[in-house]
Amino acid sequence: GANILVTEDLHCCLADFGLAKAVMTRGPESYSDSPSGTARWLAPELLQIDASSDWQYMPSRDIYAFGCTVVEIFTGRVPFSDIIQEMSVALAVLQYDHRPTRPSYDELPYDSVWSLVEVCWSKDVHRRPSAANLVKMLNNLHL
Repeated sequence: GANILVTEDLHCCLADFGLAKAVMTRGPESYSDSPSGTARWLAPELLQIDASSDWQYMPSRDIYAFGCTVVEIFTGRVPFSDIIQEMSVALAVLQYDHRPTRPSYDELPYDSVWSLVEVCWSKDVHRRPSAANLVKMLNNLHL
């Protein structure tokens, strides 16, 4: 997305830390009372607006966003590019369990990459891979 900058030697750098939370000072129990970000990259559980929603930081939510970013890298389009309104994206994800559509074979010719993206989007946060497991899965793709 617009928050990933690429250097001349093709190293990716994350930008826009205005939404970042300082979790090291309070430990893993740190939380926010509301989600930040755009619906296109937010995990489904962060789109819920009821009083029982848990805003505690969970790395699995970053894994969901990573899956969205992979689709964006291959297609050059934001996730859910076929949906104009952010609120409509949230509704599609929450009400219909919708995820971005698989890109055409020309854009994403690797079934193994798509399978990896789908596991990153698991509705069950505990079924999403950890970052360490995700690195192993990526290394095993041999693209």
